[in-house]
Amino acid sequence: MTAQPYDSDPEKEAENLRKHRVGFVDGFAVVMQDEAWLWQFLDDREDYGEDRWIVIGPLPSQPHILLHVTWTERGDRIHIISVRRAKPSERRSYANRHRRSH
Repeated sequence: MTAQPYDSDPEKEAENLRKHRVGFVDGFAVVMQDEAWLWQFLDDREDYGEDRWIVIGPLPSQPHILLHVTWTERGDRIHIISVRRAKPSERRSYANRHRRSH
């Protein structure tokens, strides 16, 4: 068995896959791509006891799919918290930001 390139809670990952039908490996692929394609910001909605980031960006293998990924750093590893398809309002905001920056 090959080690994952990211950390996650296996139960949370299985629940996320059932609920959103998107895997954490896809979220990791989004986080790791060229920042020019990402909209990334600190999730400061509450105090999580760690810095949590939200990234909205295209799935590299299927760029027409925009994902919303919540992640943090734990040690020297990326820890994926959740992954889902971006909501329509997030897709519009991403498109507006991307148009302005390019």
